[in-house]
Amino acid sequence: SFHELIMLYNEGPEGTFYEIDLATGRCNKTTPFFPWRPYEIPSDATFEGEYNINGGQCSITATEWSDRIGTTRPFTWLGSFSMGSCIPIREVIITSGTDPIQTSVTNSFYDVTGGIFNPNIFIPPPQCQ
Repeated sequence: SFHELIMLYNEGPEGTFYEIDLATGRCNKTTPFFPWRPYEIPSDATFEGEYNINGGQCSITATEWSDRIGTTRPFTWLGSFSMGSCIPIREVIITSGTDPIQTSVTNSFYDVTGGIFNPNIFIPPPQCQ
């Protein structure tokens, strides 16, 4: 099944995670499983390398970063950004700790433009209230 996920870190002390089942409309409301972090290269990130993304006449150089080395966070972060303009391309967050079941979230960014075109996408549907 398909789900819509909304993470609002400005709600409550730790934020609110909404998971809406698009088939049934049911909404599950919990605390996000990792803390807020901005979409940027952390100051203590490790440079992993660079690669080119080519598509017809267009190409960009991407840089890959991680916080896998020496981290004390409860998660591992990997991120790809365009070189120069630092536009996010992809990030992967993997929880860590003592639980044998790990959770990972992959965010891919495409058609990126500055600003928020439709701020209403951050309003959870009525069944989540």
